[in-house]
Amino acid sequence: MVISQISIRRPVFATVMSLLLIVLGIMAFTRLPLRELPDIDPPIVSIDTTYPGASAAVVGGLVAYNTALKESVLGVPAALLAERGAVDPEVARRMASGVRTALSVAGRPADVGLATTGVAGPDTQDGQPVGTVWVGLAIGDRVDAYPFLFVGGRGDIRQQAVSAARDILVAALLRD
Repeated sequence: MVISQISIRRPVFATVMSLLLIVLGIMAFTRLPLRELPDIDPPIVSIDTTYPGASAAVVGGLVAYNTALKESVLGVPAALLAERGAVDPEVARRMASGVRTALSVAGRPADVGLATTGVAGPDTQDGQPVGTVWVGLAIGDRVDAYPFLFVGGRGDIRQQAVSAARDILVAALLRD
């Protein structure tokens, strides 16, 4: 007998068999090993230029995520990076100054350089615990670094670092 004939002649038997197949399928599915995907957040690399006239105030921005770029693009000395690692107050200061230089227009450095360097996790870096962040700010002759120790996952730490950098910039602009 063919399956179609069984289901016509014995509908109860066909229904029971269908339900049995469904149950076996569900049991097999629940036993499958599932891999967890890594906790990857969308990148937070942006400059808010949504307001009219932003181009008159914002020259540009750059991302030096890789330590080698901190040296080649921002001018952080290789010896400093080798000695102290990328997560360091002097590195943050040099990065902020380097931003001003890298974004020079017609030989005039940008008015403000803002930089962050830190450890978002999940592992420590250069002996620094997860959540360690330094914000560098260069305005005129003044170059400062501000320390932070944030808690949370990668996304939380990155968002807190962005908020801290923004708050430092706003406070400095209001002060000067």
